[in-house]
Amino acid sequence: MRSSTSTVASQPVPPRSCGQRASAADNPGNAWYWRCDLKDPAAAAQDSSLPLAGKTLALKDSRGGVPMMNGSKLLEGFVPTEDATVVTRILAAGGRIVGKAVCEDMCFSGASHTTFKGAVPNPHSELHSAGGSSSGCGYLVAKGLVDMAIGGIRADRFESPAPGAAYRHFGLVPYTGALSMMRGIDHLGPMARTVTDAARLLQAIAGLDGDGLDRRQPTDLRVDNYSESLRGELSKYSFGLLVEGFHGVDEDVDEAVRQLAGKLASAGAKVSKVSVPLHSQSGAFYLPYLLHGFRATYLTTAPLPLDDAYVDPDAVDAANYGLKHFSQAANWIRELRRCYDNALNSVDYLFDADSADATASPSGRIGQRC
Repeated sequence: MRSSTSTVASQPVPPRSCGQRASAADNPGNAWYWRCDLKDPAAAAQDSSLPLAGKTLALKDSRGGVPMMNGSKLLEGFVPTEDATVVTRILAAGGRIVGKAVCEDMCFSGASHTTFKGAVPNPHSELHSAGGSSSGCGYLVAKGLVDMAIGGIRADRFESPAPGAAYRHFGLVPYTGALSMMRGIDHLGPMARTVTDAARLLQAIAGLDGDGLDRRQPTDLRVDNYSESLRGELSKYSFGLLVEGFHGVDEDVDEAVRQLAGKLASAGAKVSKVSVPLHSQSGAFYLPYLLHGFRATYLTTAPLPLDDAYVDPDAVDAANYGLKHFSQAANWIRELRRCYDNALNSVDYLFDADSADATASPSGRIGQRC
C-alpha cells in the first residue's frame, strides 16, 4: 500500500471534470483521443516562476488521470482511479494538461496505423508515418497544438535509442501509474519542439518516486538542473557516432544525423567514432523479450522477472520451454546495457541513425560481444 503521506507517488484522482472524447471536427491528424482541461488550483495561484507555468501538455494514452484505452478497444470504458506520478508532478509544476493523445494499439507498434481511432499521419507529410507508439503525441507537438507531451517508449520507438539501450539514469522518470508491458524496457520521457522545453519538462517529472513504487529507480538517483546545463560551451561535451548505428537506414536519415554531428563539432564539441559490435544484433534480443512480456501481461498470468538478475535458460527450459528464449534475451539485454555503459565511459552521448531492428547471425548464435 502507498503511504498516505506521500507527496510524489501516484495519487487518487481528485474530483474533476473528465472532459470528452475528441470530436472528428476538432481532431487534426486524428491525434487526439480525449480532450480535457486539468490544472492544479494551488499551482495556478502561484506566480509564473513554476517550471511549467503557461505550458500546455498532452499525455500518451497509457497513464492515469482521465479515461484511457491504450490505443485499443480492449480497455474501452476504463477510468483509472489514480493519477500517474508524472501527472501529479506536471500539475504541481504549473502545467495544464489539455488531453490524451492517440497511441498505437496496446502500444505495440513502431508505426502510426494500428490505433483503434485510425492512422495518424506524419505531421509534415501525410504519405509517411508519424512513428510509434507515441504517434499522437509526436503529431501534436510537431504541429504546435501543444507545447509539450509525455511520450512512452518500449525500447525501439521513434523517440528512443536502440533496443535494450540503457540510459545512465535508467528510471530517471518514474513509471508509476502508467500501463506497462515490460518494465525492464519501458520508459517515460519528455517530448517538445525545443531542447529548452524538453529540459524544463524533464526537470519537473524526474526523480525518485517517494514510496519506491518504481523499483527500477536506483536509491542514489540524481536529478540535475537540466535547464541550467544547457548553458555554456559545447567544448565540455563529447559525442560518439555509433559505428554500428548507421546500417540499413535511408541515406537521407544517415546524412541528416552525420550533418548534425558535424555542426556540433564545428561548434566546439568533441565528436568521435565509437563501436559497440553487439548493437547490430540487439533486435534479436528485443523481439523475444517483448513478445513474451506482452503474452504474460495480457494473455496469461505467467510471472516474468522484471529486474536485471541473471536467469538460467536451461533451468527455465526444464520447467517451461516457452520462457527459454525470453530468458536468453533478458540475459543478452543486460549484457548490451553493459556495452553501452562502457561506451559512455569515453563519451557523454551516443549518436545513431537506425532503430537497430537487426536479426541474429545466420548460425543462430550471437556473435562478438562488446
